[in-house]
Amino acid sequence: MEQRNDFALGALLLGMLIGLVIGAGATLMISPKSGEEIRLDIRRAASDVRSKAEDTYSDVRHKAEQTADDMRQKAEETASDVKKRARSEFES
Repeated sequence: MEQRNDFALGALLLGMLIGLVIGAGATLMISPKSGEEIRLDIRRAASDVRSKAEDTYSDVRHKAEQTADDMRQKAEETASDVKKRARSEFES
């Protein structure tokens, strides 16, 4: 269940990022600015998008690693419990 929430969060952030890019592009196209000003705005927007994308990637990667670690730990605990039960049944 938690894994679905992490995926949904990543998808939401990606959708917001795409919307930001489209909105910024549309704004730049309809604004009455000189070519140099538009190019500067585009560079700034691209830098912002890149920074936000890197942050989003980092967050999603961290959550995925944490989920994988949690699942690995639970699997090890389950395997240990099964071994203990098997030994207990075998010795009985």
